Amino acid sequence: MKMGSFIAGGLLLCGLLLCLVNAISVVNALDNSNAKPDSTDPALMWIQPYLIYPNDPTKMEILCETDKGIANDNNHIYIDISGADRSPVTDWTRSYKTIPIQGKPDRRLWTFEIKNLNADQVYDYQIYYRNNDGNAYNHTPVYNFSTGPDQKTNPRQLEFATFGDTRAYTQADRDHINKVAKALEQHLTQNTAFVLHTGDLVPYGGDNGKGSDTWQTDYFDTDVRNWMHHLPLFTTLGNHDFAGVPDNPLEYYYSYFPYPMYEGRNGMDTDTYYYSFDWGPAHFVSLDSFPLNKLANKDPNSAQYKWLEKDLASTDRKWKIAFMHVPFYISTDCHARDDEGRTYFQPLFEKYGVNLVLAGHAHWYSHTVVNGTPYLILGGGGASLTDPKCGDSTDHKCQICDKNCHKCNKDNPCLNSVCHDFVAYEKHHFAYFTINGNEMACKVIDENSSTIDEFSIYLPPPPSH
Repeated sequence: MKMGSFIAGGLLLCGLLLCLVNAISVVNALDNSNAKPDSTDPALMWIQPYLIYPNDPTKMEILCETDKGIANDNNHIYIDISGADRSPVTDWTRSYKTIPIQGKPDRRLWTFEIKNLNADQVYDYQIYYRNNDGNAYNHTPVYNFSTGPDQKTNPRQLEFATFGDTRAYTQADRDHINKVAKALEQHLTQNTAFVLHTGDLVPYGGDNGKGSDTWQTDYFDTDVRNWMHHLPLFTTLGNHDFAGVPDNPLEYYYSYFPYPMYEGRNGMDTDTYYYSFDWGPAHFVSLDSFPLNKLANKDPNSAQYKWLEKDLASTDRKWKIAFMHVPFYISTDCHARDDEGRTYFQPLFEKYGVNLVLAGHAHWYSHTVVNGTPYLILGGGGASLTDPKCGDSTDHKCQICDKNCHKCNKDNPCLNSVCHDFVAYEKHHFAYFTINGNEMACKVIDENSSTIDEFSIYLPPPPSH
């Protein structure tokens, strides 16, 4: 940030900072979490800022992780945020949660809750931090974000990206994450609203040790950080996100992704990881494939089922999209699909007009259509690929028997079952969706920026009167 911009945006804070302008004229910009700070102040930012959208176009939450030496006051950490007209935003609060790291000092995960913003507007922000009074501040680069649209205007357009299964065991896996993240970044436009993740962000999400800080090293320090500071990320819980041997397997996942929309977040139940949100013309539902308590089961008597039916019945958005980790339909290995979720949730999807279902878990891309609804597996975010056993190097299509997940042919006639048509690729990839009125276009792109699949979904026109 230029000095003039800092003075203009920062004068309102001077009383709180107890400093003169020339006392903060020297700052150290950190471009990534591994950069070393100026020797005058040892403050470190381990995880660069990223965004949580609270399903309210007048709010945004900005999170970052620092060492524990930064005190919780404006003299040690604060945010400088302004709108398009450079007018400062002063209605924000700050809090932190202690993050234990195995074999290392604890850290502090900060949440800046920004309020009273204008819908559909771009805001610039920069975070300043230091350990010791009187020393020069470290600061992030100037980042920006856009608030959600005003739902009262009935917006017709939306663009978003989706990927999943970034969990990395090896450096080779992290290299693929970086390639997918860079390809995704190159495909972003000024209209891209957010990114969905279909689960399994890290390999051992429940145990933040394993010799390293897995959430920082295996996710936040990859090239996803190039766009996470200005695009909100919406996740769904994967089995690796609570893997490990922890006392509280979901402590880290819940800490890093504390969506205000979690069902029961402010009530007695804090172990339900399903939620929904609206953006423009679309309603999104994130479902819990791995309930760790009975409240998140999937049968009609469960809390998750009852919540899902109520949620889908009450939305007025014309597009409805569901995403979860474990797929309902798969081209091989029946044990890797969610038969319970399919038995109970799919009838609700069809009753209330869900237009698209996204999942991960299997490390490939596949696309099938069941009763008019596309079911996609987007599991090629970086983890080692597996063979979808569908087609060959030139023909990526196959018919799969739903009963046993084998190819439909004379040796497998698929008696008393049905054959589903699949398109499948063993490639690292992401998907990009564009909604324009009654059309949703999908383009699936591999890590080399080549399109591997492309299709559109159309809504029926409203009845004439």
